[in-house]
Amino acid sequence: LNRIIITVAISCAIAILILNEIPLTYLAGFIIIGVMMIVFIRKPLYFLLGLFLLRSAFDTFLVSIRVSLGGVDIGLGGIAALGLIVGTMFYILIYSDNLKRLHLMVVGIYLIFYLISIGSFYISPDRVGSIKVLVRRLSILSILVLTILNIRSEKNAYWLLKAIVFSAIIPLTVGG
Repeated sequence: LNRIIITVAISCAIAILILNEIPLTYLAGFIIIGVMMIVFIRKPLYFLLGLFLLRSAFDTFLVSIRVSLGGVDIGLGGIAALGLIVGTMFYILIYSDNLKRLHLMVVGIYLIFYLISIGSFYISPDRVGSIKVLVRRLSILSILVLTILNIRSEKNAYWLLKAIVFSAIIPLTVGG
């Protein structure tokens, strides 16, 4: 049933985009985000591997696709980051039995860093820029949390580290 609902939702979204004569790059961006969302739901570890491997290649592409939400210009990459944050929150709620794995010093240090960032948001004259920085930092925290919750073996850690190293190859070969 979940597969049917997801398939129908994605198909309707693509149909709406096509009917509204959305440019091909926008359509490709939304399809990439949709595929990553399905992988996140089905296999979070594979999502992390794909994210680490392909993020540097897709960053420029997703940021170049701009939409206006509530009068604020945001890239599709920003929307994907918001989706990652919300997805991570749901993941934590659904798999709350794994929360004891988050009692690591690195998570605590990052949370302190994030709280300081929230403080700087209140004194910043550029609110929109500050929100973008906060979302970026919270998406990094989301990736950290997902990594800690999903890496359960040395083999998983090995593949994740390989994906991180190989992710540098793509931009180097295309000049990014």
